[in-house]
Amino acid sequence: MVPGDAGDGSLVSSFEATSLTSQLDSLPSASADMQLLVGEGSMQAGIRSADLRDMFDHYLSLRPSKGVMPSREAFNPAALPRHLPNIFLVEIELQPDGRPNYRYKVFGTALSVLFGAEMTGKLVSEFPDPNRAERSRRILDHVALLRRPVRTAGNFVSKNGMSVFGESIVLPFGEGDKVTHVLADLDYDQHD
Repeated sequence: MVPGDAGDGSLVSSFEATSLTSQLDSLPSASADMQLLVGEGSMQAGIRSADLRDMFDHYLSLRPSKGVMPSREAFNPAALPRHLPNIFLVEIELQPDGRPNYRYKVFGTALSVLFGAEMTGKLVSEFPDPNRAERSRRILDHVALLRRPVRTAGNFVSKNGMSVFGESIVLPFGEGDKVTHVLADLDYDQHD
């Protein structure tokens, strides 16, 4: 099913988001559950974190025109320095069979502490927790396929056993209709 556009970048059909949610729910997890929003309009209404709204507004300002994703070159991490500890940037590398691999080009220091691994330069599939790696790959596949931003939110347990509510935005960058990079920004709070 090809998603329709409601004119504001939101999906008319929730089939893809529902399908991804059910795929993610079927994975064994380290106490993670997810809620997903896909597309500009639904994300603007649904992002709770002020920091993530700031990043999303910045992302939208980088687009050459409405509905067109910005190029990777348009994003300068130094423009939003307070976000750096909580972002990751992946580059999409195609395997010989045409399937994508995702390589972390940047993996923020706070993320390294939260997840217990420094991933810069490594593939998403090399993430120490295979279930988290698979969830990440499926979300990245989804963003690359739809060429639309996604917001995820849910509870999970960090590497050090901390119960966390996390919200993230996952943003495609590319040329024309080809996604070449995906940027994610994560905001999280410890809870009892």
